Amino acid sequence: MIDIQKCKYILAIAELSSFSKAAEKLYIAQSSLSRYVSELEESIGLKLFDRSKLPIELTYAGEKYIQYVKDFIDLENKMIEEMNIIKFGSMGSLIIGTFALMGTYILPNIIPHFSQRFPFVKFNIVNEMPHSFENSLKNGSIDICLVNLPPIDQSIKYEIIDDDKILLICSINNPLSIKYKSELENNSLENPTEIDFKDIENEKFILLPQPNNMRKIADAIFNDWEISPENILNVPSLNMAIDLVSANMGLTFVCKSTIKYKKLENPVLYFTVGKLESMASIILTYHSTNDNPMISSFIEVSKQNFPN
Repeated sequence: MIDIQKCKYILAIAELSSFSKAAEKLYIAQSSLSRYVSELEESIGLKLFDRSKLPIELTYAGEKYIQYVKDFIDLENKMIEEMNIIKFGSMGSLIIGTFALMGTYILPNIIPHFSQRFPFVKFNIVNEMPHSFENSLKNGSIDICLVNLPPIDQSIKYEIIDDDKILLICSINNPLSIKYKSELENNSLENPTEIDFKDIENEKFILLPQPNNMRKIADAIFNDWEISPENILNVPSLNMAIDLVSANMGLTFVCKSTIKYKKLENPVLYFTVGKLESMASIILTYHSTNDNPMISSFIEVSKQNFPN
C-alpha cells in the first residue's frame, strides 16, 4: 500500500530543494528524513535527488516519482470527498466565524478551493468578536473560527495555517521617514526596517480598544520594549486605524496578511517590532466535542491553499 504521508516527504523536499527545510516544515528530524529517502532510493534502485548540486535538484527519476506522488495525493483527496458525499449526501454544513478584517482578506483565498472540492457543503460566514468566539464554539453557534492568537480555553483546539508577521506601519510623510532615511532605502512589506521603539514612545498610536487581539498584541510589544505611550487614539476597527495611518494621523500595528491585501490611499512604511513579531498566526479554532467532519476538511484545504 502507498504511504501517502511519506510521499508528501518527497514532495516537500522537492518543493524546498532542501532536506533541512523540508524536515523543519514536516516537524521531523532531518536524519530520519534522509534515512527514509535513502531507503526508498535503495528499494527502487534509482536516485531521486542529485545531492551534488546546491540547492539539490530532482533527477529524471525523481521528476517522474513526484508526478506519481501528486497523482496519488489527488486520488486520495477524491476518494475522501466521494466517501463524504456518500456518507453525508447534500446535508453537509459548516458555520465559519471570523474577525471582520481577517475574514475579508484571508477567507477569499480559501473558500473557493473548499467549495470546489466540497460543492455539497452549505456554509455560512458570521463575524465574531475576539472576546466571544470561544463561547460561540462551545455553544455550537459556529463550527470553526478564524483567529490570530491561540485560544485560552483548553477545550478549544486549534491548527496554525500559516505564520503572520506583525509589523508597525506609518505614513511615508511621517517624520520617521526623515529620521530613518538611510535605513529606509529598500523598505517594503517583505523588507521592513528595524526601529528603536524609544524613538517613537511619544508618537500617536492608533489602536483598537481592549479586548481586541491587536490591542493585546500592541500592549505586549510596548511591555517588551519597556515603553508606555500616552498619546493613543482608540478606534473601533483595524480598517479605520490603517486608513488613518495612511492619512498620516499616527502609527499602528498590523498583521502581514491584512496589510498585504489592503488597498491604501497613500503608501506606508513598514517597521519590525522585535522578538514578538511572530506572536500572531493565521489560526483555525474548533471545539473538541464538535464532530462535524467538515472541520478537518476545511483545515486541510486551508493549509493546502493559503498563500505564504
